[in-house]
Amino acid sequence: MKGKVLIFNIKTKRGFIQDRKGNLYSFHIGEWLSGTDIKIGKDVYFDIPKEEAINIRTVKIFFLKKILQKFKNSIFTLKQKRRYYEENNLKETIKRD
Repeated sequence: MKGKVLIFNIKTKRGFIQDRKGNLYSFHIGEWLSGTDIKIGKDVYFDIPKEEAINIRTVKIFFLKKILQKFKNSIFTLKQKRRYYEENNLKETIKRD
C-alpha cells in the first residue's frame, strides 16, 4: 500500500502513515526498512496485515529494488543461454538489445 509519513516522534520511536484514502496506520521505527531518515511527508510503501503498518520502505528504494531484480534476472538468463550453448557445443549467437 502507498502512503505518506504523517507524524513521527523520535522519543517514542512511533509514528503514523496516512494512505491515499485518508486512513491512518501507526508504525514503530523497527518497521522502517529504508536506509534513509524518517521525514514527515515522505512517500512510502507499507504492508498492513493487522492495524499497524509494517515493512515500510521509501518509494525510491522500492522501485530501485524492482529494477535491480529485473537486471539480475536478465543477466541470469544470458548466463543460462551461454551455459546451454557451451554444454551442447553450439555456436553462441546471443542478440543484445
